[in-house]
Amino acid sequence: MAYDGDGRLPVIYVRGFAGSGVDGVVDDPFYGFGQGSVHVRVNQTGDPLFHQFESPMLRLVSDERYQVRVHGDQRGYLQGQPDGSVDSATIWIHRFYDISASTFGRKPEDFTLEKAAEDLFALLNS
Repeated sequence: MAYDGDGRLPVIYVRGFAGSGVDGVVDDPFYGFGQGSVHVRVNQTGDPLFHQFESPMLRLVSDERYQVRVHGDQRGYLQGQPDGSVDSATIWIHRFYDISASTFGRKPEDFTLEKAAEDLFALLNS
């Protein structure tokens, strides 16, 4: 990867365990990392207050000028790039549920953390 000297390094987002929600996670290209939340909360006097939380990915893109990279075959993409040609200010989504999603003709119940860890290790070594 290219290092531009400004201190930014690549970020690999790894989603937490979704349990039985594998297919729902796979349908989102960002695996839920682009989601924030909005709440109306009540303060101590009973008045409603608006509270908004932006996702960490949105803050990296807007505040730190990162670029999101979502490739179906991330390892293949990275291995096909010349050394030093991938920008270091990038966000990579580790899509480890894809190999178990029924939307890809597989069985979510076959998912294991060990397989996810092996896939992450392979991505890191790309």
